[in-house]
Amino acid sequence: MATEELIRLLTQLIAFLATILLLLTCGITYLLFKFRENRNEIKKLKIDGPTGVLRREVWEEKLALRLKKKSQAVCIIDLDYLKKFNDQYGHQFGDVVIKILANAAEYNLKEKDLIGRYGGDEFVIAFDATDVINGNDRVFEIMERVRERFASDAQTYFEKKVGKIETPFQFSFGHTIAERGRRSLETIYSEADQKLYEQKAARNKQLSSR
Repeated sequence: MATEELIRLLTQLIAFLATILLLLTCGITYLLFKFRENRNEIKKLKIDGPTGVLRREVWEEKLALRLKKKSQAVCIIDLDYLKKFNDQYGHQFGDVVIKILANAAEYNLKEKDLIGRYGGDEFVIAFDATDVINGNDRVFEIMERVRERFASDAQTYFEKKVGKIETPFQFSFGHTIAERGRRSLETIYSEADQKLYEQKAARNKQLSSR
């Protein structure tokens, strides 16, 4: 009888422990699910949905933190001829061109570099610049690679969807070197914008003289 009672008690204990383990497993699974859900929600708040890059305000916050430690090369990219794409093929294709440009830029950046959507068809990029010469060289090197990738990917996409088109896939950019802790965001944007408009004006003048 004593042995039977012991077996019965052990059986009850095992059942009780199994129940506790099941409850713990369910609880941990639920907590992990909520954690991932909250993390995804937080990520959504930081990311621009249509392009997958940082939202402007998030990008600006990260840039401000970086400028406390290191100088940064800051570049503004502006997609050319977006109105033509929208007028000729519809806004859905214009949105695709913007997304392809964002992807081309991300593809050619390092993981530690920052890219955000400035607004509409404009993007902002920031990366470490040990000095002005180094920063300038890297800007032009990256932008050339982005141009090639963007033109290739956009052309491939449009040829599959609507055939070959005459409107060129290109963008303009302007940049400045933001020294550590010495410039306001407004000044950084103003300087980069000025370089961007100078590039656009020079290209337009060249086209009009043909």
